[in-house]
Amino acid sequence: MTAAPTHELMPRVAALNGPGAPAVYAIEGATITGRWNFDDPAIGEALGDGGASANFRYVVTLDPSAGTFRCSERDVGYDNGAFRAYRGYSRNSNLNLVSLIVTLVQRAERKRRTGSATPPHRFRQEELKVPLRTVLEQSGWRRRGLIR
Repeated sequence: MTAAPTHELMPRVAALNGPGAPAVYAIEGATITGRWNFDDPAIGEALGDGGASANFRYVVTLDPSAGTFRCSERDVGYDNGAFRAYRGYSRNSNLNLVSLIVTLVQRAERKRRTGSATPPHRFRQEELKVPLRTVLEQSGWRRRGLIR
């Protein structure tokens, strides 16, 4: 199966940006960037309550000459584990004190706002990555690299 040309592929990727979708995919040349849709007021609060990071980016770089693509993940933020304020000492356990405090404050705020401390849905990064990879693979594009 040969890879679909980029002028046929990009409308398929853009079709993933439906109303109420939890993710948004931006196309810039041969690069597709997926991020959580915090801009949509209907889903933005649920994303934050569900643990999605506003700083997470899933970047796919296309190589049209070979019909392949490469993926990378970027997540820069204060409360996502990138900043370690305290490393635990006992038995190789790491404790991110800042993330723990932020989580407890978010849980208390959620309980005050909704009456329940448990989020309705836990958003996983796969929910953002899989639809894009599926469109690319169904269009005949192959993934390059060792890490899936």
